[in-house]
Parts: sequence; structure tokens; C-alpha cells
Amino acid sequence: RSWSRGSNCSGSDSKQNPFRRSCGSIAVGFSQRQERPALPWVMYNAGRVGVMPLRAKRQVSPARRSVQEDWLARLPKEKSGAFSRIVRKWESGYAVLSVALNEAFEHRSRGALGCARAEVGIAGAVVDQLAKPLVGACRTLASHGRRLTEVPPVAPLDPEFYAGEIAKQNAAWNQMLHRVLFASRSRYLHKLRALELTVSILADRFSEIAEGLASGVEERPEQSWAALDKLHYDLNTCLREIIVVLKSFLRALPESRLESFQNELDLSTGEVRMRPPSRLPARVSI
Repeated sequence: RSWSRGSNCSGSDSKQNPFRRSCGSIAVGFSQRQERPALPWVMYNAGRVGVMPLRAKRQVSPARRSVQEDWLARLPKEKSGAFSRIVRKWESGYAVLSVALNEAFEHRSRGALGCARAEVGIAGAVVDQLAKPLVGACRTLASHGRRLTEVPPVAPLDPEFYAGEIAKQNAAWNQMLHRVLFASRSRYLHKLRALELTVSILADRFSEIAEGLASGVEERPEQSWAALDKLHYDLNTCLREIIVVLKSFLRALPESRLESFQNELDLSTGEVRMRPPSRLPARVSI
């Protein structure tokens, strides 16, 4: 099964690129100019004291990093180790889900429906091994991101990179808000909120359909198998998006806070309860 695409993808297939198939848009960083107000300077001239307002020189802030720059940049040793460990855990959950689903599809293609139902039941049971860590990660990245001085850059989700309607709608909503939310922190937090809710919805729907297929009560099995394939694809796309956000976050995170972030991330999975709404709310709290 091929890997899906993500809106932060760049370049061709490489060890550094989490998106194996094709690439999408990357939000190019932009620079902001800050200007100090005019300051009064006291001037002494021939015994007279006067105040002459002088405009201070414009202070130009450094250009903001882009998502692509963050992805290609090398992390310090400690952060690189943390990144690898976290991603390896997520990839493990994705691999378990993918193997079970692939086996189910292969048995079904050979007409072994009993084996297919057994395997799809396993896939439905293990989907939370992928979804819970991702939901917990989104919450932890948002919590720590609120306290960062330097906000990690993000690109909006792209509906074209998703297969199912639920994910497409949520991505379109995030894309629209990305255009009207000018504050970088708001964009960052809303993207994480959108990913959190999308993963929760997809995993819940995947589990529900898989359970129905495993028990043999699905009235439209053809549509249900096709839906599972799309849900698996979209979960993978969300995984790739969160990996890229993690890399940008770690670049912005002070070294002194790395340990506390890892500890909170490890604890976050156990706090996740997979009972999501059916769609993104009209207003997302960030």
C-alpha cells in the first residue's frame, strides 16, 4: 500500500521526506517588520536644553523560517534522538494497522471471506494504537506551543491530499481559516486542533466499519471495504502532517524544555478518549 501525501511535502522520495508518493504545497515563511515609535532625545546645545524628537531606525525582524527549511534542517543531537524515538513509535502503530488491513484485503481478494473478516476485526481493534498517540501528540504540541516565544511555521491542510469526505471537509475548513488567521500562533494551534479532530473522527469511523464487517452485519460490504481503504489513507496523511509539525516544533523548542515535553507526550496517550464529534465545530477553540 502506498503512502499518502501531505500538505507540507517537498522534494522527491528520500530518507528525509515523510511523503513517499508526491509532494504538495509548502507555506513559504514571511518576514515581518517592526518599527519602534519616535523617541525623544535630549540635546544639549550652548547651554540650552531642548527636546528633539528623533525617529529610531527601523528594526527588521529576521525572516521567518518556512516549513521546508525546518524539515530539511538538522536537529541537535538530543532533539534528533527525541524526534526519531517519537516517530518510530507512531510508525509502529501505523505498521500494525496496515499489516492487518492488507491481510484482510488479500484474503477477501482470494475469496477467503472468513479470514478476511477475522483480519479486518483485528484492524479495527488496533486502529487506536495509531490514533491515540497522534491525538495526544496534537494536544501536547498545542499546549507547549502556546508557551513558545518562536512559533513553528505551518502550512494549511490541503483537501486534495485526502480521499474521504470527512477529511476533505476538515482540511478545507482549516485551509480557509489559515487565510484569515494572520497570527502565526493561531494558525499553528488551529492546524493541530483540526488534525486532532480529524484523526479522532477517522479512527472512530474505521473501528465502527471494521467491527461491522467482522461481524458480517454490514448491509453494503463493497462500500464498507472501500471506505476502510480511504480511512486508512487519510489516517496516514494525518500522520505525515503531524510528523512535519513535530519537526518544526522541536526546532523552536528550547533545549531546557525538551525533557518535560517528552514526559508529557508519553503520558498524553493514556488520557485520550476516542469519542469525537462527527465533524469540526463551527468555531474551534484555540
